[in-house]
Amino acid sequence: MRNLFLLLLVVSSNLSLMAQKRVVRSVTYKANLLEVSTLGLDEIKVETIDGDKVEVLLLAENTTKQFVIFEEGEEKLILRFQFQSLKRESTVFRKYITERLERGTAIIRVPKNTSINITGENCNVIVDADLNDFSLDLLNSIIRFNKIPKQSSVQFHAGNFYTKMRDQSIDLKTNTGTLSIDGEQQPKKTLKMVKENSQKLRIRTIKGNIFLTSQ
Repeated sequence: MRNLFLLLLVVSSNLSLMAQKRVVRSVTYKANLLEVSTLGLDEIKVETIDGDKVEVLLLAENTTKQFVIFEEGEEKLILRFQFQSLKRESTVFRKYITERLERGTAIIRVPKNTSINITGENCNVIVDADLNDFSLDLLNSIIRFNKIPKQSSVQFHAGNFYTKMRDQSIDLKTNTGTLSIDGEQQPKKTLKMVKENSQKLRIRTIKGNIFLTSQ
């Protein structure tokens, strides 16, 4: 029975990987800002890459066609995603469906010290890159900073934010959520610390929770 269970697990995992469709695109980064739209995505991961190119790996399920679209301007490079699915539901019933059909994940690899602006509605974000300016404005999100950009401005309505505190200035506020440091809930919903260095982290959320660790 145990061997049968393991076999089913392996087959299920392989089928899941086969169901995922991949698109890879890259473009030389010449602008001052990379602007990213999260429309159609469940998750974005930002990583660092050597060189002067922006590379995007798009993974999605349940789609027949998917596109990584770059729009180049003088001051900024716009990145967005487009999905075409056979499993499209009627727009009348869209609001009743909680599971996203595309299940899209984008891994965005950028040169060091890139400036990024991410906007959208419901998308999780993981930052694991050496960035310059980073701004994020989402509705619902789980956000994790494995590395903190030099200048960060994060706004989200609901969800969770996680990071490890480093030697940077912070300005944090949640209206009705929780502010926690090293697992201990803080009595206040705001925290402001000013450091002499130039690194700054600013967070504003209505219902979101902010979780910080110092170790």
